[in-house]
Amino acid sequence: MIGLFGSRRGTAALEFALVLPAMIICAIGSFEVTYYVMANLRLSAATQAMAELVASQTEINSMSDLCAGVRMIMTPLKSSPLSLAVASVTNSQDSGVETDWQDVTCGGATPIAVPAAAAASLVPNAGDSVIVVQSRYSYTSPLSLILPANRSVSQTAFARPYANQTVIGPQASLAPPSQAAWTARGLIAPQKARS
Repeated sequence: MIGLFGSRRGTAALEFALVLPAMIICAIGSFEVTYYVMANLRLSAATQAMAELVASQTEINSMSDLCAGVRMIMTPLKSSPLSLAVASVTNSQDSGVETDWQDVTCGGATPIAVPAAAAASLVPNAGDSVIVVQSRYSYTSPLSLILPANRSVSQTAFARPYANQTVIGPQASLAPPSQAAWTARGLIAPQKARS
């Protein structure tokens, strides 16, 4: 009986068996956290890229090509849960800070609640304009053993138009430019079709 308790054979195997579950949990947790951080970083890059792409244009007819380009930034993650809302905000002499247009066609995004309020401090002078992009990504953990299976991540980015003028938005915008916004750009506002 004394020989049974005095033997040290199998101690290493027993210790390894006790530590193995904790090691597996740490490894899986590290993988999941790293993947979540990568999703956050890629979303931030995609949001800023969309703001810069829109700001580099003078007129946008369709957001589909811009959306397709920005979705590539999300690789190797799935790009289908990505949605982007884009708005143009201008400080006009007549009516102050106002939303010129807003587009939510990229991934069926939720409209930005009050884009003019979000960008008010970025357009202090009359004639200043800024592009506001809000993105949302529904992150799904590949393993979902440590982190919750689904998490929603969102980012906001701002960019000034490169040509120092307001970007003319797509036809599918939610808020058409006001008469003052069209006049400030030196354009004539489109007239409604008569029936």
